[in-house]
Amino acid sequence: MKSRERWEKQPVVGIEVFANDVVVNRRSFSKGNGQKSKRGEIMEFSEKARKRLAFIASNTEIEFQSMITLTYPDDYPTDGKTAKRHLYRFLAWVREQFTGVNYLWWMEFQKRGAPHFHILIDKQPAHNGKRWPGFQLDVALVWNDIVKGGHDHILAGTRSERLRSPEGARHYCVWYAQKRGQKAVPPLYRNVGRFFGYSKPVKPEAKFTLRCDWEQLKALLGDWDYIPDNEQDLYKVLFNTAGTVAINAVQCAMVLDYSTA
Repeated sequence: MKSRERWEKQPVVGIEVFANDVVVNRRSFSKGNGQKSKRGEIMEFSEKARKRLAFIASNTEIEFQSMITLTYPDDYPTDGKTAKRHLYRFLAWVREQFTGVNYLWWMEFQKRGAPHFHILIDKQPAHNGKRWPGFQLDVALVWNDIVKGGHDHILAGTRSERLRSPEGARHYCVWYAQKRGQKAVPPLYRNVGRFFGYSKPVKPEAKFTLRCDWEQLKALLGDWDYIPDNEQDLYKVLFNTAGTVAINAVQCAMVLDYSTA
């Protein structure tokens, strides 16, 4: 039996409440002989990985202020290890520009098969003694040098934009992660590796946890439209339910066993 199916059969024992979403905890179970299965080559941006990206973007405490997009010239790598080396070199440069910067990046493929990267950062040049147009030019020159592009790529290879609000950045990332359509790796691309990554402080932390069973959880969710008919059909992450649960938890305090995260 697959781990997901076994997880669904375990009873609900509690929840973790994050900034926007709620994570359901079930009774733990043994995952077999303890040996890790060998991971095959990644062939697409899986639904599980996309949901994880959406969860991180929706619940992080980091307030992103800028977004950078990096693309390749006509000559682009078809090996993920090379592309990631380029990305990590660029991120090292970003860290040099902004002390204590936090970031969230994700990768997708253009129709021609070339990878490109989106990077959210929690800094703006105006807050670091630099004018915005100068930063945009610096980004273009640095990335162009990393990927060995030409003059035309300096003009077209990057995009740097200030974000109107942290919520806008999160919504864009969540929209991208949940966007329908296959996010498959091009046939000739190898060693794709991770589709997204982030600096350590971006990882969401639960606001609080609650011990509860299935019936108590239904009471906490109130009139939420997506409550399933039975416990087995309950998803692990309940998106955009944190506010509802927090309000209803006050009314259910007498029957719930609280514990802080």
